[in-house]
Amino acid sequence: MVRQELPRRKKGGFFRSHIKNEVRRAIGIFRVDGKTSLRALQDCVQKVLYVDVSLGFIYKELARASQIAEKINLKISSLVDLSHCVMDEVWIKVAKTGEAWNFGFLTASPKSLFIGFFTYMAKRDEVSMGIKVLEHKQKGFNPSILISDLLPTYRAIAGYFSVCLHQPCTNHARCIISRIIKNLPSEAKKDKLFYNYMLRIKKRFNALYSLQDVGEINSSIAQIKRELKLFYIQERREWAQSMLSFIERNSRGLFLYKRLPKEKIEHTNNAAEIIFSLFKPQYKMMKEFRIPNGTQAHFNLFTLRHNFRAFPRGKRKGFSPVQLEGLNVSLNDWSELLYSGDRTIQEESLFFSGKGKETIFQE
Repeated sequence: MVRQELPRRKKGGFFRSHIKNEVRRAIGIFRVDGKTSLRALQDCVQKVLYVDVSLGFIYKELARASQIAEKINLKISSLVDLSHCVMDEVWIKVAKTGEAWNFGFLTASPKSLFIGFFTYMAKRDEVSMGIKVLEHKQKGFNPSILISDLLPTYRAIAGYFSVCLHQPCTNHARCIISRIIKNLPSEAKKDKLFYNYMLRIKKRFNALYSLQDVGEINSSIAQIKRELKLFYIQERREWAQSMLSFIERNSRGLFLYKRLPKEKIEHTNNAAEIIFSLFKPQYKMMKEFRIPNGTQAHFNLFTLRHNFRAFPRGKRKGFSPVQLEGLNVSLNDWSELLYSGDRTIQEESLFFSGKGKETIFQE
């Protein structure tokens, strides 16, 4: 079959709308499905639609779609009444930045896996992360309970939300305890008495998660901290300092879900990890982002698709995150929000309980 060239705009005219809309839709869908480089997108459009498009057209179209997606994401985040939200970050690499590694900062609802926001950060500065959260609060992000596993971030934002709690993810805490023991100096590992004792501390600490009595948990933590301070040899006290510092800094927050049972707090960041498991295969294919703006553009499109796409399996099967948060959506496909030529169809696809569907599309 012979390829067609995308009809060029005539003087005073425009592309034939049906071809242009199909090409735009294909570019957006391929991008979020992991065909991330511009040349890969160009090849996909050629093979699927038999249309030649320029790299410049693809770049402009992605920028246009990202801006619309960002607007819709912000509006919906402000309209959905989130009960719980957890925060987490994923490491990424952006080629044309001064930092070797950057990251994506995400908030998600454990109940529905709804993404509150997914934003690019140039570095892992907890205070900057707190400022970013406050920027989104000004735009309407305001969950009933916000949980941060980073203490400096929690301190920066605690006073701005009705209930903001610091609770390290229990899975992350177990990994950190194991990593502290793994990273002990070789001299500490050769000291069998000390090394075996640290392994017992790890076992005792992990056993705390199975206890239900908060008083027993507090007593056990206090006992562990006392024992870590009782080494007579200065060298052993130095080796134990990293373990002691972690437990002193995080022990109170780690078991917050046991201390506040009425709040029904999630004790892990599994909601964020599930979303990252959907994002990471895409990132693995692209290996790295080229520019910061392209990173945020991808996050915007990824967030839109995730929030409006029905889950294909599991306990949430057949429902999208926005539906699970109480929004009645009559979309056949998430891309209709970006590529439907009829604005009326876009508006009629969304129904809010007493909040006005027109607010999403108003200028």
